[in-house]
Amino acid sequence: MGKPIIILNSLEASIDLLEKRSNKYSNRPELTFAGEMIGWKRHMIMSPYGNRFRLLRKMVLQCGGTKSAVQRFQDAQRDESLRFVLAIAEDPEQLLRHLRRSIGAIYLLMSHGYHVERDRPDPLVGLVEKAAQDFYVSTRPGTWIVDVLPFLRHIPDLQAFRLPFQAAAAKFKETFDRQLDVPHQFVVEQMRTGKAIPSFSAYLLETVEKDEERQLIKYVSSTLYGGGLDTVVSSLGAFYLAMVMYPEVQRKVQEELDRVIGNSRLPDFSDRDNLPYLAAVQKEVMRWHPVGPMGIPHMSTAEDEYHGYYIPKGATVLSNLWKISRDPSLYRDPNVFIPERYLGLNPEQDPSSFVFGFGRRICPGQELAHATIYICIAMSMAVLDFTRCKDENGTDIVPNGEFLSGTVSHPKPFKCGIGIRSDDRYRIAHDSIDSLIRIDGDGDKLNL
Repeated sequence: MGKPIIILNSLEASIDLLEKRSNKYSNRPELTFAGEMIGWKRHMIMSPYGNRFRLLRKMVLQCGGTKSAVQRFQDAQRDESLRFVLAIAEDPEQLLRHLRRSIGAIYLLMSHGYHVERDRPDPLVGLVEKAAQDFYVSTRPGTWIVDVLPFLRHIPDLQAFRLPFQAAAAKFKETFDRQLDVPHQFVVEQMRTGKAIPSFSAYLLETVEKDEERQLIKYVSSTLYGGGLDTVVSSLGAFYLAMVMYPEVQRKVQEELDRVIGNSRLPDFSDRDNLPYLAAVQKEVMRWHPVGPMGIPHMSTAEDEYHGYYIPKGATVLSNLWKISRDPSLYRDPNVFIPERYLGLNPEQDPSSFVFGFGRRICPGQELAHATIYICIAMSMAVLDFTRCKDENGTDIVPNGEFLSGTVSHPKPFKCGIGIRSDDRYRIAHDSIDSLIRIDGDGDKLNL
C-alpha cells in the first residue's frame, strides 16, 4: 500500500531513467494477482529482472528477434497477407475479424508450425486472444484487492467459498497455462511423428540441450506469438483507419508502389528498401497510434534522484508513450497523420525509439512486427482501395479516429468501403493462392 507511481511524460526523461539508468529500472512491479496467482511472472513480459529473464530474452532474440531469423518466414508472411487481401475484398465488413485471423495465422505458423483453420473459428487463435484479454484485465491498476492487500492471497481457496478474486484467478490461470501447454504439446507430438514443419519451437526443441533452457521453450514461443499478435493487429487496424481518414496519404502510397512494381507483379520483401514513403507511413502509424499508450510498467530497484525529484526503491515507473507521441517539441501538428515528417533533410524523431519500450526491457520482437506490418500494408495497398462510406445524403462519413483505452489500445470500430484498385494484381493474387497446396487446419490435432 502507498507505493508511488511515477509517470514520465517526455522522451528525454524516459531515456535518462529507463535506458541510461537501466540498472535501476529494469524490474517489473510485483503484481500479486497477475504475477503470483495466475503465473504471468513466469512469462517474459512480467518476469522479474535477473538470470531467468536474461536467458528468456537471449532465446527469444536467437530464434525470432533478428532480421536473419525473421527472413526464414517471409514466404509465410507473404502468403498469409495475400489471403487476407482476398478475404477482405470478398467480405469488407469483416475487416478486423479477417485481420485477427490472418495475423494469428502468421504468428502461430512461425512460433509453432501450426496451420489455423480456414473455414471456421480457430481454437488456438481464440485461446491466445482470451489469454491476452485476461492479461489486460488482470494487470489493470486498482482492479484486484489482493494487489493492494497481498496477504489476502494466503486465505484458503475453498471451492465452495471462494472470494471473487480467487475465482477469477483460478479461471485466468487455467487459460494462461493452456495457452502455454497446448501449442507446445502440439509441436512435441508433431516432432514425435515426424510431421513437424520449421518453427521457432521446433528449432529450440531440436537445438537446446540444457534442462534449464528446455524448460523455458514454451515461454519463449509464447512471448513471440502472445506479445506480437494483438499489437500487430492494433497497428494494422490503425493503418486502415488512417487510410480512410487521410485518402491523400493512401494515394501517395499507391503511386509509389505503382512506380516500383508496375502492374505485372505483387510487392515483395525485396521491394522494401525502394519504398521510402511506405516506410514513412509505417513509422507514422506507430507514432499516431502507439499500441501500448502507457507501455508496460517498470519498477525501481534502488533509490534514485532525478532533476530534484526523489524516487524511492520499489516505485512503479511508467513512460507515457501517448504523451511523447504528441509532444509538439518532437512533432509538428502531432494530432495529424503526416508521413512526410520522416522524409527530407531534417526528419522528425523516429517513433521506433520509444514505442517498443526502453533499455533492457525493449521489445525483442520488433523485427518480426516491422516485417509483418510492411508486407500487409504493401499487399493491401497494391491491390485494394479503402474508401469512406456515405450517409443517406451521399456525404462522406469520416471516422473520428478514436481509440479504445487499455494496455494494448485498438481503434474503435469504424466503417469503410473496400474495392479492387487493380484487376491485374487481384488476378495475380488469386492465381498465387490457387497455386499453393491446400493445407488443412490443425485445430483438431490440439489437445484441448
